Amino acid sequence: MDIETLGSSQDGHGSRKIALVDGMVVVQKLTKKPATVVTVKDLSEWFYGRLMSLTRDYDEVVLVFDTYKPDSLKRITREKRRQGKDPIQYQIRDDTNIKNIPMSRLLSHDQTKADLTEYLASKTVEYSKDSPKLVIASAAGHTESNSQLHFEGNNHEEADTLLIHHAVLASRRNPSDAQLVFFSPDTDVLHMAESDKLPLTLGALKQHVLRAHIQARVWGQADIAQQEFLDPLQNAYYKDKDGQLKPVTTEFLPAPEAIIERWSDVNVK
Repeated sequence: MDIETLGSSQDGHGSRKIALVDGMVVVQKLTKKPATVVTVKDLSEWFYGRLMSLTRDYDEVVLVFDTYKPDSLKRITREKRRQGKDPIQYQIRDDTNIKNIPMSRLLSHDQTKADLTEYLASKTVEYSKDSPKLVIASAAGHTESNSQLHFEGNNHEEADTLLIHHAVLASRRNPSDAQLVFFSPDTDVLHMAESDKLPLTLGALKQHVLRAHIQARVWGQADIAQQEFLDPLQNAYYKDKDGQLKPVTTEFLPAPEAIIERWSDVNVK
């Protein structure tokens, strides 16, 4: 199977687009393997092709996976769901033959999933080494990329929190008007991404820091009878039509207008 490298969508105009992808979104779309997928290496090439197709219009791709820890509470929950059925562990190597193994069976053992996610993350970076896109992959606490970027280790077990972590990192290395789009089946990511407690872009971070500055100024003068207050209208607040102070959450839209309109339409329906 040929590995297709797609070009950057950035043409010198408009903001940079960053896709943050929960790897299981792609894996779950691989339930029906084509006849060309015979080995684990074939599976990795198929996975990479689907990932690049999903993110074809993005300048940067951040791929993250859950971490499967042997002593985690999530593992206990998964074992209860299996209702006593013993999973089968498979070795994850380039030449492992999986032609007649359904994806559900291949993914039934936690250690197999752990090995497969690390393998897919590593292969994704390998296949994208000549891509003009910045591609970052994170699995089992380790993050690597097809560029000179370096990342410290992490102890995140959940892909949803890891997505937020990498969204913050992406906002720091990109222009403040960069668009961050999440590909995740978990609504927790949406709730965390929308939280004003966790700014995802430099535009939001600036407003967050300004509001924190107001509070810090007050705390720093706790022993003073006549405190000097900062003007909230100069520090990330505005007055609405009723004259009430409201926080400025960001200097830019959190997503393209088309996405916001579509999300609003879905919520209304």
